[in-house]
Amino acid sequence: MQLSTKPQQPVTLSIALQTGHKLLPNRAPICDGAGNVSSADWSHSQPSPKDMQDIMKAWLKWATDRDLPKRVFAHLSQSRPEHPLPEEYQLELIRIACEVMDWDYDTMTQAADGQPFRLNLLQAFADLLKDPDSSLPALLRVGVHTGVFDDIPPSGLWPRAKIQPLSASGLEVCEGNWKPAEADPDTVRSLLAEEERARIIEVASRPVHCKTDLPPQPKSSGPTWVRISDPTCPEIKLTNSAQDSLRWLLPRIEAIPTTSLSLPPLVSCLARADAMAEGDRVGIGGWITTKQSMAWFAEAWTMEEVRQTWPFLTKDAQRYIACFETLAQLALAMTARERHALSQFSVCLPSQSDNTPSEAGINKLFTTSWPLSQFLQLIASWSSCHGVELQISHVAGAHNQWADDLSRGRLKAFSHRPQERVRISLGRLASAASQAQWSEPPDHTGPQRPQSLGSANVHYATP
Repeated sequence: MQLSTKPQQPVTLSIALQTGHKLLPNRAPICDGAGNVSSADWSHSQPSPKDMQDIMKAWLKWATDRDLPKRVFAHLSQSRPEHPLPEEYQLELIRIACEVMDWDYDTMTQAADGQPFRLNLLQAFADLLKDPDSSLPALLRVGVHTGVFDDIPPSGLWPRAKIQPLSASGLEVCEGNWKPAEADPDTVRSLLAEEERARIIEVASRPVHCKTDLPPQPKSSGPTWVRISDPTCPEIKLTNSAQDSLRWLLPRIEAIPTTSLSLPPLVSCLARADAMAEGDRVGIGGWITTKQSMAWFAEAWTMEEVRQTWPFLTKDAQRYIACFETLAQLALAMTARERHALSQFSVCLPSQSDNTPSEAGINKLFTTSWPLSQFLQLIASWSSCHGVELQISHVAGAHNQWADDLSRGRLKAFSHRPQERVRISLGRLASAASQAQWSEPPDHTGPQRPQSLGSANVHYATP
């Protein structure tokens, strides 16, 4: 339905069904009501049955009398999460459809306890439109079998396997130790005797010939925890990794004079990123769109190029997919700050990822997994430098197709937007760990920050 704030002529059904513009194959998703993000384009209308056209005529007359097109247009243009029509208007539309089709209003508005859908109304429209999924309301009415109280009936899509009933096979909890060893004890004794003669058996790198050779307290190969009661004691010993972490954390603690008790404002945008790691190839890609503009990035490297920056990534690229997903989110944040002129003070950038380890690590800025911790340090450093926090939510891989295509070098969907591409190099990503400062470089021509922040001794690093 074409909606206009200033209609030049009375709205009719024929005008509403006319094609307003060409179908856009890759239109940016918008929030079209009820919190659903959709890229559906209804500019090419499909012919409806005559009964449905009668309902649409009645709906259109009712909506025009109440100036609903202008209100719905304003609602959709602002991408509000709630439904564009209040509950009483929705019930009125159902009443109009029931009058046109001679349906029972009470039956159509009825919904069973615990059922979020009006299944009678859904079934009526499915039959009217000859929907191929017209059997869905009946399935929803029955519900989904869990197999707790009765068996789940077979779907019929797959042939049933011929297996022995569980009751006939029986269950064996434990029948003994290693069966082959118990069946041939002579061979086991001969193998153990050979090991003992070769003096291969040892405890804590100490050969053992008999029980008297066992040490009273074997040396442990695990870490030893020591409780320290006096942090000023000169005998405190720290591991190299602990010292590196403290060296990284100290200047950042000193650089932040105050900590806000309120959450930073949330940027109004839709952003997604993804990474690809196959064999010796690595790729990252992502996009961000707001009401005013859009930006995207896509980069690809070989593992040889990646190891020049991070030499500890010695294994196959797929083993480090969570690290590369984290790099993709960092590149997305850099793209957003460069192209969308984010505030120089703290903001929160919402983004989406289909990688759970990366999502959890970035949201908490904590992980016990290495080397993912090294890449989370890049995120933490860059965020503290530029005042941009990342808030990652999960998206299914099937719904992250654009970012997946960008990470794999498939740029067809964005080929008509070359001016909106941002190039992100490995060096720029690695430089996110640079020390930040509030003062600007000598050749900076941008707006000045408040003088009260100049003495904080925090410097912004330029990626």
